[in-house]
Amino acid sequence: MATENRPDADIDHGTERNRKRWEALTPEQREAVRRMKARRDPVADENAAKFEELDAPKAPVPPYVASFCAALKAERERLGLSLADVARLSGIERSFVSRIENGKVANPTVGTLNAFADALGMTFTLGVAPKSAQ
Repeated sequence: MATENRPDADIDHGTERNRKRWEALTPEQREAVRRMKARRDPVADENAAKFEELDAPKAPVPPYVASFCAALKAERERLGLSLADVARLSGIERSFVSRIENGKVANPTVGTLNAFADALGMTFTLGVAPKSAQ
């Protein structure tokens, strides 16, 4: 069936499963979905896409970030704190704490790392050192 002849041609279903879900909706439900999609803020959608790109580690996580995050995880475990405990103490979402610990955030902010370290009773410091001779 040609896409332009379907009454739902303005809706991107993405998958066959979603298309079947769409077909199971009543006409009133379909109209409600169309209204919600029409109200969506294109700027918010664009920003959400940018954040998804930033969060996805397309580039490898730098070794210094990975080692720092591994040290945070080791300290959390040594203290016997759960991810939820760190989330509550730091103000960082639990899922984000997990993603940081597991090296899925290639470029966490200094503020986030500072809050994480502070929740563990640690001090976050920045430093520089000469590059080793290669």
